[in-house]
Amino acid sequence: MRTTVAFATLAALLLSSQAHSSSSTCTREEAYAAEVVTDYLTTWDGVYRFYKQFKHCYEGAIAGGAEDKVQLLWANRWSEIPTMLALTTKDREFKKFIWVIIDSEAFPRDTFNTVHANVTRHCPKGAEEFCQAVRSAAKRRQ
Repeated sequence: MRTTVAFATLAALLLSSQAHSSSSTCTREEAYAAEVVTDYLTTWDGVYRFYKQFKHCYEGAIAGGAEDKVQLLWANRWSEIPTMLALTTKDREFKKFIWVIIDSEAFPRDTFNTVHANVTRHCPKGAEEFCQAVRSAAKRRQ
């Protein structure tokens, strides 16, 4: 396990200069690193770093893996929503990137229901816009 985490970290670090200097083309090496890194998106700061480094690679399995992790963060780490909000307030493009996931057809029903329950019962102060977006998505899902 430690070897895998170390490899993922190393891959991300080695490619960081390439990823930041790339235009819109995702190299094979960057795509591989992005796919590996999606397995380790366990914090909002990590998701933000992933977005900044690999947004030009965001498609297919990479997008699916990242979306799964974002959905799980919403469902299982509700207390960390203020961190997500701070990042989305600071970076409007990141907000667009994250919030599109609310309406993802691949958002598992049970995970979405957990997020919706959190929004209904525990919408944090300052998160009203996010909570309303989830409520609207719930209505569209009915």
